[in-house]
Parts: sequence; structure tokens; C-alpha cells
Amino acid sequence: MLVALLILLALATPEPAASVAARAGATCQRGCIVAPGIVYEVTRVDVIILARAVNCEVGSVLETEDAAGAVWALASNWVRRNMLGRVESFGAFVAAYSACTGRKWSSAGWARNRRITPRADANRRLTWSEIPRRSREYALAFLRNEIPNPLPGVVYVLTAGFQRHADPSWVGPYTAPTRGAGSYNLYWKDPATVEWGTETVRIVPATGG
Repeated sequence: MLVALLILLALATPEPAASVAARAGATCQRGCIVAPGIVYEVTRVDVIILARAVNCEVGSVLETEDAAGAVWALASNWVRRNMLGRVESFGAFVAAYSACTGRKWSSAGWARNRRITPRADANRRLTWSEIPRRSREYALAFLRNEIPNPLPGVVYVLTAGFQRHADPSWVGPYTAPTRGAGSYNLYWKDPATVEWGTETVRIVPATGG
């Protein structure tokens, strides 16, 4: 009976993300994103694009769970898309998803917007040293696994007031746990991610570089 219980506990306990990455031969110098069937080594380009998105999307609310929810949603949605066969780099996904980094919102893009486009144009051109330090440090802290995931399974984020853009099939809305001053995002889970927990999408901390 005890042996059977221990086996069940072992099966229910996910293998540490670092062990999964090590078995895959990943060094995780800049961090790894690990999920069922996925071990992805974050690249230098990924880090820069993530910091740009952090700066423009949540740079003014880094002290809130709004920021954590939005950044983790990027990672969760990237995993979801890969599981559906839409394989691309993390940086490419973030660049396309974020209104502040995507080309479709640029001056030459089909979704150009008087409010968003000037910010998107400026933000896409920022070099690493030009990105505000707070945003750079937040992106690096995320890749060191220092930002807890407050909304596991959330894959869509919309600024409040843009609910009309939500897909009717999304489950929710799931809003940020804290809705104080500066909290302006709305969050949704996709039907496929409703059961995701904090162990579904994980970060192996960056080892340097």
C-alpha cells in the first residue's frame, strides 16, 4: 500500500524543470522555457525583444501582479502555440503578439493606429542599452525565475476597454488578482489551457550571459 502511494505521488510530482532541461542537453545560459514536450533555450534576441515588450506593455506597473500576469501570459501563449504546431522562436512570437513590438502596428503595418503606432515604431528600434534599466532588469528577473506566475494558464491579455476583441470561445475573463491603481489588463484562458497549473509552463533560471 505504501509503495503504491509513493508511486502515485511520484507520478503526480512533475520532474524538476532543470532536470528536464539537462536531459535535453540545454545549458540555459539565458534561461529555458520548459513545458510538456518542450525545452527551449532563450536566445539573446529573445531577451532583447522581451525587454522591449516589458518596457512598452507593463513598464509603468512593474510593481504589480499585472506585470507578472502579462509576462507569464506571453510564455504560456507561446507554449500553447508550439503545442498546436505553430513553432517559432519566443522572440518572434513576442514581437508579433505585443502591440508595442509588432510590425503590423508600425507605420507600414496594416493595423497602424494613431495611439499605438508611434510607440511601436520607437520601441521596436530600441537597443538593449536604450531600454530603460527597470524593464531590462524585469525581463532578466523573469528569466531567472524570480517572478511568480499569478495566473497559470492565462494566454490572452487585453487592455481594459478592448473586450470586444476577445474571442467568444475564450474562457473568462480572468482578471488580475490585484485591481488597484494602475491595474488595467484583462486576462483570458483558452479552453485548452483551463487546467494548466504553475508546473505546466516553467522557467529554468538563467545561468549567466
